[in-house]
Amino acid sequence: MKYIRFIPAIIILGFIWHWSNQPGLKSEYMPIIDFFLRKGAHTLEYFILYLALFWAFLSQKFSSLSLSGIHLIHIKAFILAFLATLLDEWHQTWVLGREGKPLDLLFDSIGFLIAYILIWVVWVYITDKKDIHK
Repeated sequence: MKYIRFIPAIIILGFIWHWSNQPGLKSEYMPIIDFFLRKGAHTLEYFILYLALFWAFLSQKFSSLSLSGIHLIHIKAFILAFLATLLDEWHQTWVLGREGKPLDLLFDSIGFLIAYILIWVVWVYITDKKDIHK
């Protein structure tokens, strides 16, 4: 039953793979706006993937996680998310009109970082509140 928690991450990976399979995605906007839209999409999709992976590895109540517990989940989520971005960029080298770009790894990683910071801030907030009420 614990593997059911991976379903959202698998669905998100399916969407990422589908979008990566589209030849030559470009918008009708000016090149600079198009650049930020596409790179923003990279950041957003990997932000969401990281959150889904973190949730999938969460095996206890979030507020009861220890510091080492939260670090372990972050490591697992990061490794899988980073492998996904590497595979996605490699996959794009096989799609007509697309190319795998190392720069995209950076934007994907920014999504990981934002998710990491958000999770960390929420955890610190929750555990600090819990300590206040003791």
